[in-house]
Amino acid sequence: NYDNYDGFVITHGTDTMAYTAAALSYMLQNSQKPIVLTGSQVPIGFPKTDAKKNIRDALRFACEDVGGVFVVFDGRVILGTRAVKMRTKSYDAFESINHPYVAYIHGETIHYQYELQKPNGHVQFDPSLCPDVFLLKLHPGTKPEIFDYIRHLYRGVIIESFGSGGVPFQGRNLLPKMKELIDDGMAVVITTQCLEEGEDLTLYEVGRKVAQNTVILSGDMNTEAIVPKLMWALGKTSNLMEIKNMMETPIANDITPKQEESWDAK
Repeated sequence: NYDNYDGFVITHGTDTMAYTAAALSYMLQNSQKPIVLTGSQVPIGFPKTDAKKNIRDALRFACEDVGGVFVVFDGRVILGTRAVKMRTKSYDAFESINHPYVAYIHGETIHYQYELQKPNGHVQFDPSLCPDVFLLKLHPGTKPEIFDYIRHLYRGVIIESFGSGGVPFQGRNLLPKMKELIDDGMAVVITTQCLEEGEDLTLYEVGRKVAQNTVILSGDMNTEAIVPKLMWALGKTSNLMEIKNMMETPIANDITPKQEESWDAK
């Protein structure tokens, strides 16, 4: 139905909305029309529901002459690859991580925070996804043997490391097992448990040790985008270098280029 309408609104549960918004950003690239996801913290039948406002705002933004996937929630417009659910009960459940909000909606008025460029080219529909992705959050004491258990069950693993990319390499050393996974053809992505500013494996010795193992670097992508992006990449190829290239190439503004990152830090 892409050619039949000027914009689209998808109502969605809030718990996994950010994952869906990111997945659609990879599966529907170069959309010249707005694809808007929204939902509510309080069911629509309740007196203090936020559903009616969110649906109204989503419909209003879906009438704009913009392209791409967006989350509209609590009067804020967020890129589909940058939305993260931060709160379980409050109306302002979602925030834009490592990227400015696209716009704020006040009634019939939309206040853009920057000039939104329409994607170039024709819309591309690519629904190929491989869901065999494991997400591992490191904690002090993580056993290297955990990688032996996931080796035959998944094609890719995302490791939420400490800080800018810290992975234990003394005592319970995780690096040899990570290298074994890569040698076996599994895609290994390093991200951070910190919500803002992303990973930078060049900062410390352990990071440089990890980077030598041809792991995939996630920059300042959030986990809700990394998971579906890896599923999308794995659905297209088994070649690790091709997967690494796809993952590290910005799509739908999911990664801040390094030069912009450095400038912002100053």
